[in-house]
Parts: sequence; C-alpha cells; structure tokens
Amino acid sequence: MRQHARFGAASAEKLLGALPVIAGFSSRLKIRDIIDEACPVRDLAALTHGQVIEALVAYPGRILIDSLKDIAATCTKPAGE
Repeated sequence: MRQHARFGAASAEKLLGALPVIAGFSSRLKIRDIIDEACPVRDLAALTHGQVIEALVAYPGRILIDSLKDIAATCTKPAGE
C-alpha cells in the first residue's frame, strides 16, 4: 500500500540548519575581530576582511566562492574603468 505524504500548515519560518551554531562559535572565537586587526581595510570597502571570512565559514558552498570571484573581479579594476 502506497502512503501519501502529509504536509503541515504553511509557515514563514526558515530552517537555518547549523547557521546559528556557526554564528555563535564564530562570535566566541572573535574571528572577525582577529582578522580585521591583522588586515585592515580602506575606507571605501563595503565589507571588512573579517566579515568576508565569516561568510565563507558560514556558507562553505561553491556558489558563494563563485560569487566572490565575480565581486573580486569588479573590485580590483582600476578607477575610471
């Protein structure tokens, strides 16, 4: 006999998985602070080096890496291009 799937009521909640655990762990280790102290950024930067590293730790997926390559390519062009 085949069983039919049963779904609960619709919800606006999102499953975060391990993200809250990783965020808490990153905060306790002060990853952002340590990296930002060692690698300061210029005033025109949208993100600090520490913020980027935290994102890479939290979302270790290929899509993010590819996105960062695209962002880096646009950020390293000389002014006026």
